[in-house]
Amino acid sequence: VFNVEIDPIEVTEDDVNTQINYLIMDMVGGSEKLQTLVNREVVSGDTVNIDYVGSIDGVEFEGGNSNGEGYDLAIGSGTFIDDFEDELIGHKPGEEVLVTATFPDDYNTADLAGKEAEFAVTIHGIYTTPELTDEFVQENFADVASTAEEYRAYVENNFYREHLEEYLHNYILDNSTIQSYPNAYVKALKGLIKSSDEYNLEYTNQMFSMYGMTSEYTN
Repeated sequence: VFNVEIDPIEVTEDDVNTQINYLIMDMVGGSEKLQTLVNREVVSGDTVNIDYVGSIDGVEFEGGNSNGEGYDLAIGSGTFIDDFEDELIGHKPGEEVLVTATFPDDYNTADLAGKEAEFAVTIHGIYTTPELTDEFVQENFADVASTAEEYRAYVENNFYREHLEEYLHNYILDNSTIQSYPNAYVKALKGLIKSSDEYNLEYTNQMFSMYGMTSEYTN
């Protein structure tokens, strides 16, 4: 028996936030969820879902229509031609935006290269991680908490306990000396080793036999 000196185990706000984000992402299937009613503007780095219809001089051009199927676009990725993504910044889901952008001179479709186009864009939503609200907690974590504040306290306490258990486990391993093993444990371990050796020997003999050779090792 010995006393354990516990080093201070600090749980920071970043620790709690990281753990909560991980749990929320796990809850929603490991990916961000399309928020169609989120009341915030699109910013660089967002992934949005849009539909668009492109035209030049009022005439729709081939390949410039998403056909209402919805397209996921990462703002700032450079997936679309210059200025297209930038012109969506500052707008919100539900808005219709008229985007003006010019195809580069070396665009791979000659009929579009260097031409200015207009795109009628509808922003359907922004992919975001759901926020930890009282409603989200009640819907998904009601077995442990009823408010966001209670759930944060629950996560913080669990984080502390997990790290305390890890600390104690490592402390005991580092400060203990094994003097002997129980006979039953030694006997069981010998049996496992023998069984493994016999399996490996049988496998080796079979391999030798497949190639017309004889192993000098036998049981």
